[in-house]
Amino acid sequence: MALDGELGIIYTPEVREAIKDEALAESSAKNDAILSTLRDEMLAKGPEGAPDQEALKVVQLRTHAGTRRQLIVRDFLTDWKDDAETEGTKRLRENLVRQTVPLADLMLNEVTGSAIAEWQRQLRKSSFISGEPLSTGSVRMMTRMLNSAFEVAVKRDLIEVNPCSQIEKGRKGTGVSKPMPTDVMSVNQVHDLIARLRSSSAALGVMAEVASKTGLRIGELAGLRIGSLNTVTQELSITEQAAGGRTAAWKPLKSSTSKRRLKVIDSAFKALTGYIAQYRGGEPLTAPLFVTEGGSQYNASHAGKKLRDLNVGHTWHDFRHFYASQLIAAGADLPSVSKALGHASTSVTLDVYVHLLPGAEDRVHSAIASAFGEEVSDGESKNSPEGESDSG
Repeated sequence: MALDGELGIIYTPEVREAIKDEALAESSAKNDAILSTLRDEMLAKGPEGAPDQEALKVVQLRTHAGTRRQLIVRDFLTDWKDDAETEGTKRLRENLVRQTVPLADLMLNEVTGSAIAEWQRQLRKSSFISGEPLSTGSVRMMTRMLNSAFEVAVKRDLIEVNPCSQIEKGRKGTGVSKPMPTDVMSVNQVHDLIARLRSSSAALGVMAEVASKTGLRIGELAGLRIGSLNTVTQELSITEQAAGGRTAAWKPLKSSTSKRRLKVIDSAFKALTGYIAQYRGGEPLTAPLFVTEGGSQYNASHAGKKLRDLNVGHTWHDFRHFYASQLIAAGADLPSVSKALGHASTSVTLDVYVHLLPGAEDRVHSAIASAFGEEVSDGESKNSPEGESDSG
């Protein structure tokens, strides 16, 4: 909101002080009328003194909104972003504005602690920009920025209470999204989702099929080149990820352990070779494997937006969780799962997926029973014949 350029206001120091005293006072119906009057007075003043941006912004927002209920989160955060003193701060605030999709159309005084907690949960599952899960640290940073914005709203008397003060502060953790068993897609759900995406776009359909059968991160998937597929060994080489931008570009993987080769199953190999033959034939091996309808390289942000626009109810990372859960359910050992996923260490894999390990509780129970020479049968530990007392 370019207040000076838009309103052309120059007013005296006396009026400036009056604005501060009145505009920052406790809100009331009477105060709304005072603010409106002061704004009219400012417009009538001569060229003495310099405008006070903060006081003027309070009057502008309160007069424009009329009441607290007429100002929505998106408008307030956009104005707050434009107040940034440096370009770096402005970019950070712009990023926050883009990440607050679920809150954007709420009135400022409608935002609750529970709404912010739900927003945090959604970010941990899928960024509204890239489609990738955000780490705990990133969500914590976003929340701190949102808290600062709402503190400004409280100061300007646009809301009475900062809703961020009503949520439980997150604890330090690994920052990795942890799927619950009920969140993991079934095989039928994956098939249905692949078919739905294929009907929308050939590239999206093949990307979904490959994602579910390799567990690639969306950045890795979008960063594949035509030459990443070895048609002799039936392997994919994951060596880089899509960088994003208007032109095809790549950047390093998330970690050194993310660099890997994966042998793809026949159905995924057939889908890849068929797609290349029909849509990417004649292109150099260094060209992006997956491109949009306009011929641009997919990136994490664009691919994530495609899923949201189609309202499929899942993210690209859900395919990765599905892949991992299938490996675990089939009894694959932890180091192999970790290597396939490109995790930095097996401890990351264990932290994310330990609760999906089949029969984990039973194995723990059996292990301690075995250590003490007890038998385990049908969930019951026994160290003596049935009916015989321990003290007998």
